[in-house]
Amino acid sequence: MKVYELNLIGKEHLKSMYCIYIIILNNNNEKYYYIGQTGDRKHISARSPFYRLTGHLDKQKSSTQNQIYKGIMEKILKIKYDENTYENVENYFANLNLKMYTFPIFDFEYKIKSDEHSKRRMKVEEIENELINEFIIKYGKDKILNKKCKKVISKNEIINEIINYIYEKEK
Repeated sequence: MKVYELNLIGKEHLKSMYCIYIIILNNNNEKYYYIGQTGDRKHISARSPFYRLTGHLDKQKSSTQNQIYKGIMEKILKIKYDENTYENVENYFANLNLKMYTFPIFDFEYKIKSDEHSKRRMKVEEIENELINEFIIKYGKDKILNKKCKKVISKNEIINEIINYIYEKEK
C-alpha cells in the first residue's frame, strides 16, 4: 500500500497574517526563489501563507495567482501551455524539494478597519519589493520567479534580518 503524508509542523503557515514568505525550489541542486506577501488589495484579508502557496502551484492557465507554476514553465522549463504542459511540470515536481520560510510582520484581525488594513498591506508590500530587489542582486534575475518588482528607495530594518536568515539556512 502506498501512503503519502504531508505533515505541517509549523501550523502558523495556516494562520491568516500579514507576512513575507520566501519559497525556495531546489531541483537537482538548481535553486529558484519566489518572494511573496500576504495582504489583499481588494478585500480586507490576509490569507495564510499555506493558502498562498497552494494558489501559486495552481496549474490552470486562467489563474491569476499561480506565479510559481508559470515561473517553472517560463523560466525553468522554457515551455508554454500545450497538451504536454501538465506532464512536463509534474516531471519537474518529481525531483523538487520545496521550502517555504514565513516572516510574520503584523497580526491579522478579522475586524480590522480598512485604512489600517491598507497601511499594513502597503508596508508588507514595500518589504516584499525590497527583498525581491536584494535577491535579484544576490542570485540574478533568472533565478527569481517573481515577474514584477517595483524599485524601492527606503530600507526596512527587517530586510537584513530576513536576508541573513535565508543566506545562513541555504548555505
